[in-house]
Amino acid sequence: MGPITQFTPDPNLRMAFYGVDYNPARSLMPWCGATLQSVIDDVILLSQITKRIRLYGMDCNQAGLTFQAIKALNVSMEVALTLWVDKNATTYQRQYETLLEVLDEYGTDMLTGVSVGNEVLFRGDQNLTELGTMMKTVRANLKSRYGKSIPVFTSEVGSNLDARLASYSDELQGNLHPYFSGTPVSGAANWTFSQYRTNVTAYPVSTGLKGVISEVGWPSAPETAIFEGGAVPGLANLQIMADTFVCQANSANIPYYWFEFKDEPWKHDPGVPVEPYWGIFDQDGNRKIRIPECIAP
Repeated sequence: MGPITQFTPDPNLRMAFYGVDYNPARSLMPWCGATLQSVIDDVILLSQITKRIRLYGMDCNQAGLTFQAIKALNVSMEVALTLWVDKNATTYQRQYETLLEVLDEYGTDMLTGVSVGNEVLFRGDQNLTELGTMMKTVRANLKSRYGKSIPVFTSEVGSNLDARLASYSDELQGNLHPYFSGTPVSGAANWTFSQYRTNVTAYPVSTGLKGVISEVGWPSAPETAIFEGGAVPGLANLQIMADTFVCQANSANIPYYWFEFKDEPWKHDPGVPVEPYWGIFDQDGNRKIRIPECIAP
């Protein structure tokens, strides 16, 4: 018996989000367990709120399952893939080899680009020259193998974006989190737009360099985890952030990926207790907020 792909559209969902960050459950080594059906169930929801998703790694066949699910459902979606980069060369080589295997099998039609790492400089796992060399190599190899120019970039915290990083990148992608700036939710959307202008679009080193907000969102719990005295988690504040940011960004044609699709309990970290609770949906796929009443470009 094959996977179940029939579904009835949910009238409470709409294509409001330009893009959504997606991390399939059970896709972290060595605890792989994602299945085609579980990813299909995710894509059923995702395809009703966005045309674009962004993954964070290649392990546990998450990219292959995502492409397979999109094809099985016959929905129109685009995917940005990420090669996870840390200090371990073996990890990177495994990610890179899997990328080629996936693209060899599924092609590049659904692919919007490849991110070489996420917040690599922020964590100090590689320096800028090392990361830039990785991007150059991936770009050249993809063009040689597939005969087309595929955008290659990285995603970083906004304060780490600069002209040197832009010079290595086909897009400048910044993770902009007003919560971690201590900004009250009432000013969070405006803070994000200001950071976008200051950091993400400030280094157009080549004609048409695209500036993308690769992460933006707000945590829904725990409400006691108030950051720097002003940023308060909570469902009501997640709703405010969505209502004040999403439609305004859509109207301004600002490319962004909402962080994130579902809550991720595995991210439990006593030091950063909000980590599991950024989802539009909870871990079981139940919608946590009202979807903003606009349509993304």
